[in-house]
Amino acid sequence: MAAFTYVRDRIEMSDALRNELAAEMKFRKITRGTTVCLMAREIVHAAQYTFALSEHPLILVADSYDGNGGAIDTATRHLFPVAGGGPAHDATPGGNGGNGASASAITVIVQKVVNARLVARGNPGGKGGDAADGANGSNARRGEKLGGSMECFPGRRGRDGGRAGNGGTGGNGGDVAIYYMTSQGDLVVDNGAGAGGKGGAKGADGKPGADAGATCHGGEGGKGGGAGAVGQMGTHGTVTKTAVSDA
Repeated sequence: MAAFTYVRDRIEMSDALRNELAAEMKFRKITRGTTVCLMAREIVHAAQYTFALSEHPLILVADSYDGNGGAIDTATRHLFPVAGGGPAHDATPGGNGGNGASASAITVIVQKVVNARLVARGNPGGKGGDAADGANGSNARRGEKLGGSMECFPGRRGRDGGRAGNGGTGGNGGDVAIYYMTSQGDLVVDNGAGAGGKGGAKGADGKPGADAGATCHGGEGGKGGGAGAVGQMGTHGTVTKTAVSDA
């Protein structure tokens, strides 16, 4: 598999590194999904710094790795939230919410690991479009028939509203694996699945039409569209923590 490999004696996880990698990957036209491999004698975070890399599997290879109160985060980030579904219109159902993006895998291969926090959570799905309201029933009326008698013209039932859209499926958590000889401090993995999006809200029922007397009734109001279903949760990523020997 092709990969973008960055090799140094010492790598500090910081904004400077992230900006340098972004510029280099843009120059080399590295495509989305290409594995990024960071290799060094020592990899250490700036104090409490979270190194975020979206849409690229990440591999770290080092003699020593120190999280230094920070984290690595490969959850996918977009400028705008996951798209929600469009609202229902008249009898047309609402649209389903967009699916949440999945996180990328993280692999760490080190001799010594200190205070690692590896985050690869899936994103939540988008909300379904809301249902349409039911239409009001029409009013009843009385009219004169030929011959002079009065006749009832009952109101018509209102149209039912289109149902709401379903929530989108949550994104999958990324697979996380760490192989080490010795460890110190915390070793935390958070690669849960993204929640399913909320279903669209139910529509309001329409109002009945006005009566034109005790026996001449207006039309019933249409039923508001039903609520949408909550989207499915994504899949949790796998977790591998393996202490290895010199051999």
